[in-house]
Amino acid sequence: MSGRINIRRGRRGRGRQRRARRGRPAQRIDNQLWSLPTKNPRSVESGPFPNCLNVICKTVYFARVVADSPFVLVEFRLNDVFLPYTGSPISASGLAGASGMYDSYKVRSVRFRVSVVSNEEFVMSSGVFLRDAQPSTLIGTYQQALSALDNGPVTCRGTVGSLNGMSRYVRTSRNIPISRLVGMPLMYDSDRDYAALVDASPNQIVWGAFILCSDDITQNLTNGVTLQLTMTQHTCFFSKKINL
Repeated sequence: MSGRINIRRGRRGRGRQRRARRGRPAQRIDNQLWSLPTKNPRSVESGPFPNCLNVICKTVYFARVVADSPFVLVEFRLNDVFLPYTGSPISASGLAGASGMYDSYKVRSVRFRVSVVSNEEFVMSSGVFLRDAQPSTLIGTYQQALSALDNGPVTCRGTVGSLNGMSRYVRTSRNIPISRLVGMPLMYDSDRDYAALVDASPNQIVWGAFILCSDDITQNLTNGVTLQLTMTQHTCFFSKKINL
């Protein structure tokens, strides 16, 4: 009597062959001076602290804005948290706490909230003009102020009505990256002149200005408006201080 016996191999044998081809996984050695990297390794170069600290700095400018002309400017520095407003010695909130840990800063983006109360009996136009050059060097006439509101990079643009019992006109902007105002994001991120030490202003300033114009060139802003301008600066503090 003759016959053939078929032997069927199971999955167990195939698994051993696959493991043999792949090889054994590397073993972690804990008793040596080195070990394999973990899932979230801590970089030796970065140390036990973060490379930078992101802080929301805020400054509120509150004043009565008047002028013996049909237009007026209120200038401020977008990438400066040490002296954000021209002529004001007040620093932005958040700087004092971060300056104790870090040496330098760079402002990434800004956001505005403008609240205006009219003190005049005529209609006015207002807005926040943004530029990488100082606005007072560009705007010197009533027509240039109107052109800046109509054609320039402007946010919080609107019309302020005449005096009618302390009505407020409030406008809020979106978050604006400063690198977009410069025009070359890579240049703004890499240029040291746009950054500064915590007790100084940057060498290269990116400017903003609140512009207020009357609806007629013959009407001066004698009574003006009461302005409350809140500027929020998203700031990156870097170069951590080390006490040796």
